[in-house]
Amino acid sequence: MNLILIRHAHATWGDRTWPSDDERPLTDLGHRQASLMGAALKRRFETVDLFLTSPLLRARQTAEIIGTVAGWLEPQIQELGPDLMNALAGRRKTWAAGLLESFSEIEVSTLAYVGHEPTLSEMVSLLLTGSEDPKVEMERAAAAFVRFDGPIAPGAGVLAWLVVPELLDDLR
Repeated sequence: MNLILIRHAHATWGDRTWPSDDERPLTDLGHRQASLMGAALKRRFETVDLFLTSPLLRARQTAEIIGTVAGWLEPQIQELGPDLMNALAGRRKTWAAGLLESFSEIEVSTLAYVGHEPTLSEMVSLLLTGSEDPKVEMERAAAAFVRFDGPIAPGAGVLAWLVVPELLDDLR
């Protein structure tokens, strides 16, 4: 399996307009970042087999923009609610380990996921080194492509590339 891990684009911050953190939308910069990333991902991946996103608004908006620009499948929401949180706590797993376990049960060639920090940096580190101690920083709207020669497992991933939207903007 191949994983494309994408951090949500720039969202509003510190604005009390939104009743909860879950409902913070992307800013104009965030919309531009997601569009740039969508265009870049379209050049690299004609499609993905499964496109998942966190249920939080900023992640859903990022996924929708990327999916539209890249011409990918409509993103499916990966519910990360209290049930998963309780299950992870009961098994003493972190979000990164829980997502890794969930993804390892999916049989597709290429899976894309839009999520949040610090989970994505921890997950990339877990996939590459076997440790969740972040060795990689996922900036807003960054995308990391991690490939596996066998099953998804801690330490079994190879980082093929990691790109930030600012670099893409500079290359245009």
